[in-house]
Amino acid sequence: MEIGIPYIRTIMNENDPYIVYKVEVKFRNWKNSVEKRYSEFLELHREMKMVRKILHTRLPRFPGKHVWKRFMHTFSADDIEERRVGLEEYLRMLAVTECARSTEYFPGFLEMPLEIREEYIIKKD
Repeated sequence: MEIGIPYIRTIMNENDPYIVYKVEVKFRNWKNSVEKRYSEFLELHREMKMVRKILHTRLPRFPGKHVWKRFMHTFSADDIEERRVGLEEYLRMLAVTECARSTEYFPGFLEMPLEIREEYIIKKD
Protein backbone atom coordinates (compact mmCIF):
# COMPACT_ATOMS: atom_id res chain seq x y z
CA MET A 1 0.00 0.00 0.00
CA GLU A 2 1.21 3.48 -0.86
CA ILE A 3 -0.07 6.39 1.21
CA GLY A 4 0.77 10.05 1.04
CA ILE A 5 -0.54 13.40 2.13
CA PRO A 6 0.70 15.65 -0.67
CA TYR A 7 -0.98 18.83 0.52
CA ILE A 8 -3.38 20.53 2.89
CA ARG A 9 -6.23 22.89 2.24
CA THR A 10 -7.73 25.55 4.49
CA ILE A 11 -11.53 25.66 4.61
CA MET A 12 -13.13 28.93 5.64
CA ASN A 13 -16.05 28.18 7.96
CA GLU A 14 -17.54 31.49 9.08
CA ASN A 15 -14.99 32.81 11.59
CA ASP A 16 -13.37 29.46 12.32
CA PRO A 17 -11.18 28.23 9.45
CA TYR A 18 -9.90 24.66 9.59
CA ILE A 19 -7.43 22.51 7.70
CA VAL A 20 -8.08 19.34 5.74
CA TYR A 21 -5.35 16.93 4.68
CA LYS A 22 -5.58 15.30 1.26
CA VAL A 23 -4.79 11.60 1.74
CA GLU A 24 -3.86 9.72 -1.42
CA VAL A 25 -3.80 5.94 -1.27
CA LYS A 26 -2.94 3.23 -3.75
CA PHE A 27 -3.43 -0.48 -3.13
CA ARG A 28 -2.86 -2.85 -6.02
CA ASN A 29 -4.90 -1.39 -8.93
CA TRP A 30 -7.11 0.80 -6.75
CA LYS A 31 -6.41 4.50 -6.12
CA ASN A 32 -8.33 7.04 -4.11
CA SER A 33 -7.98 10.39 -2.41
CA VAL A 34 -9.91 11.64 0.59
CA GLU A 35 -9.80 14.80 2.63
CA LYS A 36 -9.68 14.40 6.39
CA ARG A 37 -9.55 16.78 9.32
CA TYR A 38 -7.13 16.26 12.19
CA SER A 39 -10.06 15.24 14.39
CA GLU A 40 -10.78 12.34 12.01
CA PHE A 41 -7.17 11.16 12.27
CA LEU A 42 -7.48 11.40 16.05
CA GLU A 43 -10.65 9.29 15.99
CA LEU A 44 -8.87 6.71 13.80
CA HIS A 45 -6.07 6.54 16.35
CA ARG A 46 -8.52 6.10 19.23
CA GLU A 47 -10.14 3.18 17.41
CA MET A 48 -6.75 1.62 16.67
CA LYS A 49 -5.82 1.91 20.35
CA MET A 50 -8.89 -0.16 21.26
CA VAL A 51 -7.94 -2.80 18.68
CA ARG A 52 -4.36 -2.76 20.01
CA LYS A 53 -5.61 -3.70 23.47
CA ILE A 54 -7.39 -6.75 22.05
CA LEU A 55 -4.48 -7.85 19.86
CA HIS A 56 -1.76 -6.95 22.37
CA THR A 57 0.35 -5.29 19.71
CA ARG A 58 2.00 -1.92 19.07
CA LEU A 59 0.98 1.18 17.16
CA PRO A 60 3.07 3.95 15.63
CA ARG A 61 3.34 7.26 17.46
CA PHE A 62 0.48 9.63 16.72
CA PRO A 63 1.40 13.28 16.11
CA GLY A 64 0.06 15.15 19.11
CA LYS A 65 -2.04 18.26 19.34
CA HIS A 66 -0.45 21.59 20.05
CA VAL A 67 -3.20 22.74 22.39
CA TRP A 68 -1.46 25.91 23.50
CA LYS A 69 -0.88 27.00 19.89
CA ARG A 70 -4.51 26.37 18.97
CA PHE A 71 -5.63 28.34 21.99
CA MET A 72 -3.35 31.24 21.12
CA HIS A 73 -4.02 31.00 17.34
CA THR A 74 -0.27 30.86 16.68
CA PHE A 75 0.02 27.98 14.20
CA SER A 76 2.75 28.76 11.70
CA ALA A 77 3.24 27.29 8.23
CA ASP A 78 6.07 25.19 9.72
CA ASP A 79 3.75 23.81 12.41
CA ILE A 80 1.18 22.83 9.79
CA GLU A 81 3.83 21.20 7.59
CA GLU A 82 5.23 19.32 10.59
CA ARG A 83 1.77 17.96 11.33
CA ARG A 84 1.23 16.98 7.68
CA VAL A 85 4.50 15.06 7.61
CA GLY A 86 3.72 13.43 10.97
CA LEU A 87 0.26 12.31 9.87
CA GLU A 88 1.64 10.96 6.61
CA GLU A 89 4.28 8.92 8.45
CA TYR A 90 1.69 7.73 10.95
CA LEU A 91 -0.60 6.44 8.16
CA ARG A 92 2.28 4.71 6.35
CA MET A 93 3.39 2.94 9.49
CA LEU A 94 -0.17 2.15 10.60
CA ALA A 95 -1.08 0.59 7.23
CA VAL A 96 1.25 -2.36 7.83
CA THR A 97 0.19 -3.07 11.41
CA GLU A 98 -1.97 -5.96 12.50
CA CYS A 99 -4.36 -3.44 14.04
CA ALA A 100 -5.07 -1.74 10.72
CA ARG A 101 -5.26 -4.99 8.77
CA SER A 102 -7.54 -6.79 11.24
CA THR A 103 -10.54 -4.46 11.28
CA GLU A 104 -12.79 -2.54 8.93
CA TYR A 105 -11.97 0.79 10.55
CA PHE A 106 -8.72 1.64 8.76
CA PRO A 107 -9.97 0.63 5.29
CA GLY A 108 -13.15 2.57 6.05
CA PHE A 109 -11.09 5.65 6.93
CA LEU A 110 -9.47 5.38 3.49
CA GLU A 111 -12.88 4.76 1.89
CA MET A 112 -11.81 1.47 0.34
CA PRO A 113 -14.52 -0.37 -1.60
CA LEU A 114 -15.62 -3.67 -0.03
CA GLU A 115 -13.86 -5.87 -2.61
CA ILE A 116 -10.56 -4.05 -1.98
CA ARG A 117 -11.04 -4.32 1.80
CA GLU A 118 -11.32 -8.08 1.43
CA GLU A 119 -7.88 -8.15 -0.19
CA TYR A 120 -6.36 -5.86 2.43
CA ILE A 121 -7.75 -7.32 5.66
CA ILE A 122 -5.87 -10.26 7.15
CA LYS A 123 -8.11 -13.30 7.38
CA LYS A 124 -7.99 -15.14 10.69
CA ASP A 125 -8.67 -18.86 10.67
